[in-house]
Amino acid sequence: EYTVYAGKWGYTTEEVAFSIGLGTTNSVIIELEEAYEDPFAVDLGWTIDSDADAGIWEIGEPQGTSFGGFTLNPEVDSDSDIGDWCYVTGNSGIGTGDDDVDGGYTTLVSPVFDLSTYENPLLSFEYWFTNEGGDNNPNDELDIRLDNGTDEVSLLLIDESNDSWFTVSELVMADYIEVTNNMTLKVTAADMPGGHVVEAGFDNFKVMDGEPLGVGNISEVMPLDISPNPFNEAFVVYFPKGMENGTIQVFDMRGRIVSEMIVSNENSIEIDSRSWAKGIYQLSYISNSEKFTQKIIKQ
Repeated sequence: EYTVYAGKWGYTTEEVAFSIGLGTTNSVIIELEEAYEDPFAVDLGWTIDSDADAGIWEIGEPQGTSFGGFTLNPEVDSDSDIGDWCYVTGNSGIGTGDDDVDGGYTTLVSPVFDLSTYENPLLSFEYWFTNEGGDNNPNDELDIRLDNGTDEVSLLLIDESNDSWFTVSELVMADYIEVTNNMTLKVTAADMPGGHVVEAGFDNFKVMDGEPLGVGNISEVMPLDISPNPFNEAFVVYFPKGMENGTIQVFDMRGRIVSEMIVSNENSIEIDSRSWAKGIYQLSYISNSEKFTQKIIKQ
């Protein structure tokens, strides 16, 4: 009994199980569909740029590590894709701090993907990041960036640990950067001075084409003006005349509420975002009869 994984960059990766009897030969044809996706069941040519002393990104089945009962390195890859492999920062040893990122950064870089024919490319992936130990507060980070061959922008800057795989689903790439035929994704885990344990994982990369942007989406647009967006230290939400009283909630990418307030007969409200990490947030407006959501971005 055998399981075969077949993949090529720009196509799906497929899993096929088959049997070969003693003294017989079998041929297997595996058809791949055009797509940009990588569950890392095979090595499709992602590259590494690094100056770290240890914990360099590598592909394989992750070995779990822990610290004080807190999981540092995952024992398994994402359960949402095929195979048992993912990319992980160092994969030697099972003790605390074995082959974690030390003394610099390590960056995982995708092969180039051409999105010039996509109407509305949507990006999804899963990541793992832990930052624990040391004599003071952990200060390390995971930065996930998009590059279009000319410009580069940060999608997520993660500086807090999570003890399980976390899914980022269907980011509208055009909200962050001009989409071109020369796109790459870069995932950087960095160890800042301070002697903390830094572990990261990356899996289940996908790009799909969503509904075209424009007139067809008018009915889905929140009837609030948010300015500026993207923002830095604060932004203002403007309410149309006659809008029902309700509640504003802002969620981070982990689903945690970072801001909440009651809206009652206001023309506008200012929301302070100085304590928020850079990245993507979801602003929701909820009343007795309506609910609207919109993505907002802190730079």
